Parts: sequence; C-alpha cells; structure tokens
Amino acid sequence: MISIYNFNPLKELKLLIFHLILTSSLIACTTDDNVLDESSNNGSELLLTRGIDKNGIGDELMDAAKNKLYEIGFDTTNMHKIDEYYVVEEDIIFSENDLLNLLRLRQYTTSIYYQSENPIKIGFDSSFSDSLLWKNAMIEVASNYSEMSGLKMLYDNNNPDIKLKGARGLDDCAYGEFPTTTTKPGGCVIVDTYYNVLRDAQKIFLLMHEIGHNLGLRHSNCLTNGEILDEGVVHVPGTPFVDSDSYMLSSTCGYAWHGGSKGDSLTLDYLWPKTYTIDFAGSRPELNLKIRKIEGYRLPYTIVPEIEVDEKDFQGWHHSPIVYSPFNYETPIYTNMHLYPHWIAKRAPMKFTISTNDTAIREFRLDRVKHTILTCRIRRGLNTWGEIAGAAGTYIQITGSNGYNLVIELRNYITALYPDEEYLIEIGCQLVPDDYEVKLCFTDALGPQDGASGKHGWIELSFDY
Repeated sequence: MISIYNFNPLKELKLLIFHLILTSSLIACTTDDNVLDESSNNGSELLLTRGIDKNGIGDELMDAAKNKLYEIGFDTTNMHKIDEYYVVEEDIIFSENDLLNLLRLRQYTTSIYYQSENPIKIGFDSSFSDSLLWKNAMIEVASNYSEMSGLKMLYDNNNPDIKLKGARGLDDCAYGEFPTTTTKPGGCVIVDTYYNVLRDAQKIFLLMHEIGHNLGLRHSNCLTNGEILDEGVVHVPGTPFVDSDSYMLSSTCGYAWHGGSKGDSLTLDYLWPKTYTIDFAGSRPELNLKIRKIEGYRLPYTIVPEIEVDEKDFQGWHHSPIVYSPFNYETPIYTNMHLYPHWIAKRAPMKFTISTNDTAIREFRLDRVKHTILTCRIRRGLNTWGEIAGAAGTYIQITGSNGYNLVIELRNYITALYPDEEYLIEIGCQLVPDDYEVKLCFTDALGPQDGASGKHGWIELSFDY
C-alpha cells in the first residue's frame, strides 16, 4: 500500500502573517486621511461617500456590529460607516450585507486562508475602463506569486477568480477582499483610479499586497498597528512582529516592487509550499506522493504496486514502461516524476526466518529485485501491550552493503488494548540485489529478559526472498 508523504511546516519564519475572520471582509492599505474628490466619479466606477446609514439602519445595528466585530478580534474604537461598508482599524471594511449575516452566526473562525490546489485566475471586472493601464502589473503579479510559492496563478479575463475593479473617492488607494472559504480566494480588488498614474513597479507592489489579502494574509505589522486581539488573528510561531521589507507591510501605497523580502518568501512557502508529485502507474491518484520542492526526497523501498501480476515478480520502479530504466532509490528527487512497475518471471522463493527474546542477527544474499511481505510475530509475557508499545527498542533493521537501510519501529504498530497474547504485523517491502544483514530486537527497556517469570516477550520475523 502506498502512503501519502506528510511534510512538516517550517519552524523558523521571518514574517508575521495572520489569517482571516469568517466574513466577506475587505482590507484596505492606508495611505493618508484625505478623501479623494468625489466629483471625478464616472459611470463605470464605484463612489463611496461618508454619512449616516442611507437605509435607515442606525445606532442599534452599529452597536450590534461593534460587539460582533470586537468578539471576533477587531479593535472597534474608531469604527464608522462609509456608504455600505463598516470600517475598523482604519483600513479594514465589511460590507453591510455580510455583517448582517455575521450577526446571525453563532460560530466563527480566524484561520481561513486559500488552501485549494486549483489555479487562481486574476483579471478585470468588465466595468473597469482603465484595464489597459493595469494589465502589465496584473501579468507580473500572477507570475510573481507562481514563482514565489506553490500557488498556480495566471492572468485570465475569462471568468477570473479575482477581479480588479475601479473606483473613485476611496479613503485609501486600494482594497483587497478576504476569502470566506479555504477553496476560493476573496473575489475582488478595488483600486482608486486616482492612482492610475503610478508606475508599473508601484502598481505591482500595490497588487501584490492587495491580492495577499485576497489569499488570507493580514499586515505584517499588525502588532504595531494595534490590530491584534486574542481571537482576531493567528500568529505563525517564530516570526517577528514587524518585517519592514515585506510587501504586506501597511501604509505602503506608492512603494515600488523590488521583490519580496526573505520573510515574504519563507511565509509563502509556509502557507503555499512549492511541491512536486511522484505518481505511480496503476495506482489510485490519492496514493501518489506530494513532496516539498526544497527537500531532496528519497523514495522508500516500501512503496510497491497495489496490484500483482500473475506469475510475475515486481522488479522495482522504472522511468519507462518499455525501456529498461530502473529508478535509483539512493538519488534524491527534486522534480515531478512518473514511475512504472517492472515485472519479471516469478521463481520459487526461499524462506528467511529469525527469532529472539533479545537481539538476533542473520545475513542473506539476494540476486534480483524482490517485493516481499515482512511477517512479524510478537508474543508478550507478563507485560501489557501498552507497556511494550510505550518502550522503544523493538524493531527490525535490514541493511545492505550498498547503502540499503530499512528500520521499522514495531511499537508504532501495536495497540495498547489488543486482547490476544500474540501480535501479527505484516509490512510490504522491496529489496534490491545485494548482501544483507537482518537485525531483530525485542526491547530491553522493560528490564532484562527472564524466562522463568515470563518477562518480557519474544519476536519472530519471516519473509520470502
């Protein structure tokens, strides 16, 4: 059976990243407190105006909104309303409809960010008349995210997942919409068309930042902005509270793109690591392997085909289904790979058996690749299975003269409440032509063996080769 490889997240990161609140929230990047001239609005753009709730919803809803937003971790000290949006922490906005829905929720989460493997298409809303002025920046941003992370992002105006819209009269130069699910990014970025005059490098920085919000990132200087409350953000362990070179820093409208910081790169790799796949012909897709690109991965010998071919022995994985091209198990893998099982005529196997209540070693020689089943029997004495499972040192080790080394810690296969006196464990294994030494050990962590008292147990290993 092929098992999926689970990689560990990086422990040392250089950037403070925060996830989102379960609402359709929009994040804006603060530039200054001036409101742009509203008279410059055209028919294809959004115009935001300050004022009292135009729908007549007043203080009662505002108080309820404040309580809910504070409950989920936002500072509502200077909360106010702009058109159909509520504004907190200077640059975070919630649409009125989404906030009403939020008030009906009894539960919430603060850890949603985009986690799908589906490609993300970024493009323009059909109403945005200045799209040509932003096209080069959009193409570059899609390329940047694809190169800096494991995300697959592309510029495509055919029903894009993230749409760029134009507006005039925003408090800030742009807003990015937070996602409400792990399977889709936030759906739009709104830019104030006053900033059409920015150079391409400045537009790239701006869109990298805003689309970061669409993916579920908050500002890298949340702490100094006073945006951190107990429930509202999730801090990645080991990251600093401010990365002044990060493109997710707040108040950076007008900055030019010169590449992300080291912290940006590490953070993107933490959330969306670059990966490659190893797939095996004849296996179910879910049993293929996904590996972090930064790690040289060695394929374990225990991965074998799910199927067997009559009168054939499995002779290892090959790069081609028709040409003799054996895969080298000792070579680290750093790229996508498709492997094919190789078979030869079956022959009568030989039997290998070794047993001990302490430690035993035995050698054998193999002249062909052999897929076999390691059958291990463990018999307990007076100790419980829980005691044996909790003691290290009961293991199988098979080593070859050319570097083959397979170690199986058997306590990982033992269930504490197993009712019988003898445990049977079967593990698939592939051996290559070589001279081998097999070492079989029963733990001595429970004290010295004493046959008269029945402590502590006995172990046997057998397999065909």
